[in-house]
Amino acid sequence: MSEYKYILWDYRTGQKEIFPEVLNRQYSYQLNRAGKASFTVPITAERLQRFDIYLGVTRLLIYRENTLIWAGVVWEIQEGASEDGDVTIQCTEIFHILSEKRYTSNSYTSTDAGQIAWGLINTTQGLTGGDLGLTQGAIQTTQNRDRTYFDESIGEKIIQLTEVINGFDFLITPSIKINTLGVFNVYVKRGSTITDFRLEYGEGLKNNIQSWSRKKTVSDIFNSIIVEGEGVGETILTSTATDNALITSVGLLEGRKQEKSISEQATLDQKADEYIRVHKTEQPIYDITLNNAFNDFGKYDVGDIVPIRIKYGYVDINTTMRIYGIDVRVSDAGEESIKLTISPII
Repeated sequence: MSEYKYILWDYRTGQKEIFPEVLNRQYSYQLNRAGKASFTVPITAERLQRFDIYLGVTRLLIYRENTLIWAGVVWEIQEGASEDGDVTIQCTEIFHILSEKRYTSNSYTSTDAGQIAWGLINTTQGLTGGDLGLTQGAIQTTQNRDRTYFDESIGEKIIQLTEVINGFDFLITPSIKINTLGVFNVYVKRGSTITDFRLEYGEGLKNNIQSWSRKKTVSDIFNSIIVEGEGVGETILTSTATDNALITSVGLLEGRKQEKSISEQATLDQKADEYIRVHKTEQPIYDITLNNAFNDFGKYDVGDIVPIRIKYGYVDINTTMRIYGIDVRVSDAGEESIKLTISPII
């Protein structure tokens, strides 16, 4: 069992309140996305009467064994009562706020992708009332890009910069300073290769995997794609990419995507090629629930590459995969159930 501490914090004033009576605890991390957290407290809890919670402002800090492991903002509150009343508080990591922010217009020419991402954030923070308390951290150099934006979701555009050839990874590290939410960092590639343990399931193996499932779908596969860039009607920029060998062997599987912020033909062509590279073959997604006895919590993170061995029935896997998500559920007694979302490295 692990000791957890849940703290609600007004980051503008520094007022904090520890909530020891939390139930139904859950939190998650996502690679290049916003993780989530949720918990429930009795509606009669005295702390709810003396601490005002503001949606989108009040922060949740989760400490495990006195170490800050998750931070975000309160995004949704659900209250109700039948026999016993409770309040369910849903939170999201800071990056989600950027998905709600719009970018008016700007163009970037031959600009490093990480600097484009920070430029989007910095511009919206310069608007009246737009300061999110985000500061610039380490931005590793990746690749110069050309982009034109008009009334776009900032979060969506940053995610798209991670999904192109030589795309970056990013992380907002939380801050516990007043009026500061976090630090925006960009990495060529986030994570490391784990070598000191292996995830295993099957007869004769260590079985630190409690259960697993794998999903494959043809809906995510295409060997011919049209990508639409900037413009409308006859002036719209388009790029087509195909894998003729696969078309010959399995038949035509078509896709269509929109990348309205791309205004250069060469950039759009690169995007189309990357779509084909990633989506021309199946991309199985694995949900791995770890054994409660697997006591390596904190030795892995999203972005890490881990060795995995599964031998069960006709499934025989012995490879390495990347962690794209970590979901943790904490029982009322403090026992942790950990689920990893992993996929082969593409």
